[in-house]
Amino acid sequence: MVWILDLDGVVWLLNDVLEGSKEAIEKIRSMGSDVRFVTNNSVLTVSSYLKKFSGFNIEAHEHELFTSSMAAASLVAPGERAYVIGGPGLLEEVSRVATLVTEEEADDRHAGVDVVVVGWDHRFNFSKLTKAMWAVESGARLIATNSDTTYPTPEGLIPGAGSVVASVEAASRTNATFAGKPNKAIADLVSASIDGEAVMVGDRYSTDGLFASTMGIPFFLVESEVSEEIPRDLPQPVMTCRSLYEIVEAYYSQK
Repeated sequence: MVWILDLDGVVWLLNDVLEGSKEAIEKIRSMGSDVRFVTNNSVLTVSSYLKKFSGFNIEAHEHELFTSSMAAASLVAPGERAYVIGGPGLLEEVSRVATLVTEEEADDRHAGVDVVVVGWDHRFNFSKLTKAMWAVESGARLIATNSDTTYPTPEGLIPGAGSVVASVEAASRTNATFAGKPNKAIADLVSASIDGEAVMVGDRYSTDGLFASTMGIPFFLVESEVSEEIPRDLPQPVMTCRSLYEIVEAYYSQK
């Protein structure tokens, strides 16, 4: 049995661990089950994520972590020239397979960009938008980490990667290929690491719930401020609780 866990809104909220999530993960492991952490947040590098887990005293290993940055990079062909709008995590993953086009190089409309990869960028501005637009207009493919338009913080919602992507799509008049949850690219990465039954736990149906559908596995919903009302004609969560801890306790109490 593998528990696939979303991070933001399920395990932590920005820089605050959510109550009971550490104990829930410990119980999952103590019951002999495996864990996979799957996030659409493309900002952090793998080492930064592992450091964050360590800071919360939560056991996590590199082979258990999957990000939308990894998924986006999986859609980039080796050796391509990539202009990236995103944080350190996305830059790191894309640089493993492609040659990164610098901001200075991208000032040239004829920079020879093969692919534009867009994620969450706290420093996104008009200049980056213009360079991405030029590259796409010149024939570059447009890949996006994820479509989440908002991101939860202790102070409330802030714009997410999907908001950045939407502006690039509008300016370039091109639809992006999305890599993160609920899409096939990240589902393929996670599926390759799993042998046997799995469940998905998340707080946003439009990403986590549909990701569970893509994977063909049950979905458990953690209620949060980003949780949407689920249309009745769509598959409903097997379980809905206020926290990961409540879900884990309820699941194992039935066994």
